[in-house]
Amino acid sequence: MSDYRDRLLGFLNASAPATREALYSGEIGAAASSSPVETAVDALQERFRAELDIVSGEVLDWSGAESLDAPFGDWLRGVFSGGGFTGKRIAFDVDPAWANLGVDLEALVTKAGGTPVRVDGSSGASCLGDVDLGVTVADVAIAETATIAQCARPFRPRALSLVPAAHLVIIPSNRWATGFEDFFAGIGERFSGDWDSYFTWITGPSRTADIEKTLTVGIHGPKQLFAAFVAGSAE
Repeated sequence: MSDYRDRLLGFLNASAPATREALYSGEIGAAASSSPVETAVDALQERFRAELDIVSGEVLDWSGAESLDAPFGDWLRGVFSGGGFTGKRIAFDVDPAWANLGVDLEALVTKAGGTPVRVDGSSGASCLGDVDLGVTVADVAIAETATIAQCARPFRPRALSLVPAAHLVIIPSNRWATGFEDFFAGIGERFSGDWDSYFTWITGPSRTADIEKTLTVGIHGPKQLFAAFVAGSAE
């Protein structure tokens, strides 16, 4: 942790505009990598899996499938038959990435026996109150901390990853970063989106111990987080 802290603070200090005081006085440590080209995607996935397990998230490895239809549909049917997602209402946005990944979510959810709920950036949180699962595509996946970064998008309401009881995030092969240095360095270059107005980091299910230091899961967001690795590109 100390090595990573030193690297990150050094990176932020070197990248910051003129400030009254230095953010960090030590040497800038070498970043873990500069791009997934230098760190193989399978290595990033393995690190992400290990870190997500620590915070009680679950990885679904669909990277070997030619299409998402079979693994996603089979997974949904398995959850439904096991008594999960009792309302069977699955919400998703109108992200162009779905077409690039070759996924017709409305047809897929319907075929699995669920009720599809399509939302966009203008949809309010109220329409997601009875949704069991929100499904999004990660804007960036940060392997070293198993963190999902999602920024403001006209096709995706912020509430989609917050209000439903569970969140499934799809991680395409071209949206990986090793650490936060790679994430910040890639904004506007490798990672498109409106990062200036709003973005959020998601690491595992929501949890808090604000009330009497009692750990409670699912207060500020979903109780369950699933991350699915896929081989396709979202662009």
